[in-house]
Order: sequence, then C-alpha cells, then structure tokens
Amino acid sequence: SALQQGEHAGFVDAERLLRQARDQHPASREVPRVWLLMHAERVLGAVALLSAPPPDADTQELLSVLAGQVSATVHALAQVQERLRGERLSTVGRMISTIVHDFRNPMTAMRGYAAMLDAAELPRPRQKEYARLVIEETDRMSAMIDEILEFARGGPARLRISPVSLEALCERVHRLLEPDL
Repeated sequence: SALQQGEHAGFVDAERLLRQARDQHPASREVPRVWLLMHAERVLGAVALLSAPPPDADTQELLSVLAGQVSATVHALAQVQERLRGERLSTVGRMISTIVHDFRNPMTAMRGYAAMLDAAELPRPRQKEYARLVIEETDRMSAMIDEILEFARGGPARLRISPVSLEALCERVHRLLEPDL
C-alpha cells in the first residue's frame, strides 16, 4: 500500500536501527532482519534480529504475529495516554471554574462595600464598618489563594476549625448579602 503520513518516520527509525545494529556488530556480515511494527497501515517502529540465522517460515510467521501484537499494544498505549491527557484537561477546567466562582463571591461583596463607600456621605462608623468588611473579604481571598497554592504543591488539606457564635455568623451572612438586597 502507499505510504501515509507518519509512515516515513517509522522507516527512518528502521534505518537508524539497522545502522546501530551494524555499528554494534561490525564483524557480522549478516544482514539484520527487520520487521516493521505497523497498526492501521501506519509504521510505529521496527524490530531487528541481529546475528541470527535466517528464520524458517514458522519462525517468520511467529515473529510477524509478535510484531503485530507489539504494534497493537503500542497503539493502545498511545490511545490511553491521549485519553488521560483529555481527562486531565477536563479536570483542570472544572477546577478553574470552581475557583473562579469561589473568588467571585468575595469580590462581589468587596465591590458592593466599595460602591457604598463611594456613593454616599456615610457617618464615620459606617465607613469603618465597610472598610473592615472589605479587609475581611480580602483576607478570605488570601486564605483561598493559600489553600490553592498548598494544594498545587501537594500539601495536605487542612481544616481551619475555629469557634464562631451563631449570632456573629448570622450577622456576617447578613452583611455579605446586604449589598445584593
């Protein structure tokens, strides 16, 4: 059959393999026997027999079957690697989507507080409260960044457990949601 794209590289590898065989066994006058490893009419590589008597028909058939099995295995491994690469990219995409979503919440709150600070003449205590809330949200984002970096470095996930009063939690949730209300 006619050579297809990619087959030329297989023949170059076969030629390189023959040169190496001749370089390693310069005294040998025998010509190495080469079997091309092909799958779906595409050359994946080559196998060379060095310093061996010419194979009989049964041995030649066995070598052809083995070359076919090696070709199929190499092809299957290439498919598995491609599938893993695709799955890895998909996982990274989902992670990035989650991270972006998690960052958007504190950024929205910070924007809301900054807009309230800018939009109205607020009493000083109210200004201080909004500034404190912006700092809290900035600290929250900083902690999220630290967690992401720790994960990326392969560090263990750590839960940061701290006591919180129910009243304080409700107030914080109310403050976070207030700009959207």
